[in-house]
Amino acid sequence: YGTISDFSRGLEFLIGPPEVRVLEAMIAEHCSRADSDKEWTTGNYGIVTTPRTEWNFVYEPTNASLAELGRKRWPEETKGSSYKRVPKSREVWIHELTTINSQLAAVGATQL
Repeated sequence: YGTISDFSRGLEFLIGPPEVRVLEAMIAEHCSRADSDKEWTTGNYGIVTTPRTEWNFVYEPTNASLAELGRKRWPEETKGSSYKRVPKSREVWIHELTTINSQLAAVGATQL
């Protein structure tokens, strides 16, 4: 916790400015840190995973990524939901984003 003065100065005062190369920063955060391969379990769905595994699940969910990670399949939910997440390629995400943005534009809303 901090003081009102700390709050007023904002996050940049405490942790520095954001990285301008967002993609590179995200890759480094998930794949190049000391804890990138440290397993943890999500509290909500009981998924046992690592930051590197989650990055690959979202950014490059391919068989080659699984092999590089030494896995046969992606981590799965073990509790709390009948919904099972499914890896999607970037192309699928871009298509879905384009569809949503078209719907938002049609009603005059701010696009994502």
